[in-house]
Amino acid sequence: LWPDLAVDKAAPRLHKCAHFARAATGARQAIVIADEFVALFPSEQLVVDVDQFVELADRGRSSAIDDIERALAVYRGDLLPDDLYEPWTEEPRQRLRLRRLGLLREAGRWEELVAADPTDEDAHLRLVHARLAAADRAGALRQLDWMEASLRRSLDLDPSEAAIALRADALALPVDGAAGAPRRSVPPPRPATATIGREVEIDELTRLLERSPIVTLLGPG
Repeated sequence: LWPDLAVDKAAPRLHKCAHFARAATGARQAIVIADEFVALFPSEQLVVDVDQFVELADRGRSSAIDDIERALAVYRGDLLPDDLYEPWTEEPRQRLRLRRLGLLREAGRWEELVAADPTDEDAHLRLVHARLAAADRAGALRQLDWMEASLRRSLDLDPSEAAIALRADALALPVDGAAGAPRRSVPPPRPATATIGREVEIDELTRLLERSPIVTLLGPG
């Protein structure tokens, strides 16, 4: 914390910070400093979301879809997003991110998978198949356009033969095919972080999304 200070100069600052942290948490045992160790709630069992995610993901290897879904619910975003330039965080961040992508694939959550990795051609094509099955010509073409743009921009790759064939299938559908297809109710995307104090707005947005495929929000983030 204070690399330029000697231990005898830095220690008072550490104790002062711990005092303010205890006041903020309202618990005298929130931070305990003893010898050369600083302990956070040493008398309590600490639950870390990364440990929960890994444990549930390991259980999900046995095809337990419930464990996979719980693991995905625990994953609230990339590891230590405020420490992107700390070299030691890069490997575990990427490892956990790839683990999440694998779980999304096992759970068949293709929408979330392409949102997290727009270069995943297989996930895009599965969504195209679903749109074609629903006679959603425009939706299938939009998905293919997104996939091809992502592959060219990020990997300098052209669409595969499978993607070209699916585009031909989409173009063969009648232009008004989507109009006659039943509308599907798609839930809003799962937020990466918790939203606090916006229950009324979320309810209103949900009602608007049931009536219109596009809702625009204006104002501060």
